[in-house]
Amino acid sequence: MIWFVLHFIFIAIAVLLYLLLMAYLTKGFVRLLLPRTWAYRQTFPYTVATNLWTFPLGMLLYQLGHHQIGVALLILGHFVYTLAPLWIARSPKPRASRKSR
Repeated sequence: MIWFVLHFIFIAIAVLLYLLLMAYLTKGFVRLLLPRTWAYRQTFPYTVATNLWTFPLGMLLYQLGHHQIGVALLILGHFVYTLAPLWIARSPKPRASRKSR
């Protein structure tokens, strides 16, 4: 039983370290793409949300023996779900015209 608890703690620490690394990477992307930078307290929840389904699915594929697909999903999934919304937020938005009465 103790080994189960120790493995769970190790996996939890590894997941948090992965998310920490990806949060710092996301903070760099935000600094490059958006005019105003985000505080780290905004970057970490955004990183968790962008890795919500790609991380478990990538790890599952890796554990099932599809190593290249699992790692590719981890990396590409993070980049797609992180950069696509930032790129959309960066694009200029059409201004609403005010009607004069």
